[in-house]
Amino acid sequence: MKNMMQKLIMGIIGMSMFLWPGSLLPAADKPKDKDADVIKITIAENGKTIKAATGKKMEISLKGNRTTGFEWRMVELKSESVKADGKGDYDPDKHDPHMVGSGGTFVFKFIAAKPGKATLKFEYLRPWEKDKPPAEKFSVNVIVAEK
Repeated sequence: MKNMMQKLIMGIIGMSMFLWPGSLLPAADKPKDKDADVIKITIAENGKTIKAATGKKMEISLKGNRTTGFEWRMVELKSESVKADGKGDYDPDKHDPHMVGSGGTFVFKFIAAKPGKATLKFEYLRPWEKDKPPAEKFSVNVIVAEK
């Protein structure tokens, strides 16, 4: 019994010595979250103002369902302060492969390019329905300042 207890204690000490040094690493030495430097914007920010430093990345994520023919489209970006970083993307929700009509998220990326103001406007619509108003609208104001 005494021998078993000694092995258990030595095992605990050995494990704590193995784990202990890593837990004391400064934050700079720990792996960084790749999304930590991105301002995440969702439908909750509709109509709001976002502040960003030059060089900061922004990502607008809007839920939608491409299978219905609807899509989010950027309809306005009249500013040199914010630049689009690509054309946007659609990320389908995880679902059973036999399930049809599942939604997803439309993702648009931007970079705060230089100090100033910008308004980003989006509409959720079916592109071929020219005579119908959008089903939904989204806009966000961005104020870009020097770092």
